[in-house]
Amino acid sequence: MTKEEFRAALDELSLSQMEVARLLKISDRAARRYASGDAEIPGPVEMMLRLWLEIPEMIDVVRRLGAEANKRGGSK
Repeated sequence: MTKEEFRAALDELSLSQMEVARLLKISDRAARRYASGDAEIPGPVEMMLRLWLEIPEMIDVVRRLGAEANKRGGSK
């Protein structure tokens, strides 16, 4: 996935770099580096973005699971 594809995916999914970082449990800095082309986009990040592009409802599932984990006091 290129930096242009990464940015286009975020745009299509209406995700900010900060939100995608939170959802994927990566640093904000990593998301910025992917968007700028300063770092290669890892396979799992690309795979998740492509899954979300195919099935956008999955983003809500990830958001819900993250919120539930936060309520329990965990990050898993």
